Amino acid sequence: MTIDPKDPWSAAPAEAPLILALDTSSKIGGVALCRGFEPLGEETWLVGGSQTSQVLPAAARLCERAGVRVAQLGVVVVATGPGSFTGLRVGASLAKGLVAALGLPLVGVPTLDAVAYQHRAATGHIVALVDAGRGQAYAGTYRSGARGTFPRGEPQVFSDEELAAHVAGLTGNVLVAGELGSERARSLAALPRVRVASPATTLRRPAFLAELGFAQLLTGGQSDAAALQPLYLKRG
Repeated sequence: MTIDPKDPWSAAPAEAPLILALDTSSKIGGVALCRGFEPLGEETWLVGGSQTSQVLPAAARLCERAGVRVAQLGVVVVATGPGSFTGLRVGASLAKGLVAALGLPLVGVPTLDAVAYQHRAATGHIVALVDAGRGQAYAGTYRSGARGTFPRGEPQVFSDEELAAHVAGLTGNVLVAGELGSERARSLAALPRVRVASPATTLRRPAFLAELGFAQLLTGGQSDAAALQPLYLKRG
């Protein structure tokens, strides 16, 4: 679903469900609790241990602060990658377990789509990144305009040198966002017509994942929980 950039609230139904969004795509983990498009709370963290031991306690804290019970959840949204093999597997398993236990719909949203959507106010191209380690990055290229943000081609795995060449080859203004790191950010910022997201806005916020997932659900985009598989992207 394309959310109207000028009026994102217009798509919200009168009785919106409680949405739990889980993102374990990479070293940045996150959980958000929303009622429809309205965020009630979110937590993000730099993974220091097992995602398994961090996600559900974070979800429970958000529910407690909002004064709701886990049993009142209406939708689960999960980031499907690309990203860490272990992290994506954890997120998919937890999401499938919740929807099976509570009888809820499940919506899978590509991680790079959520990164680009978080920066949709930019004009021109958006290159969304998730760090792949070893000097590589998962990258998705999007075109942002008056009608929203749309992917251009499939996500890819780039070395830092390949990423710089890809970004330099795009026409018009380019914003690079997501997991940058200082060295990568400095290299890309030196390119003509290229901006990099500020350090604070490189943090992937799970509330944007929830917003995209709910919009997808409203247009019949519920995922088959049994069939949902993360995107384990590898170099070709």
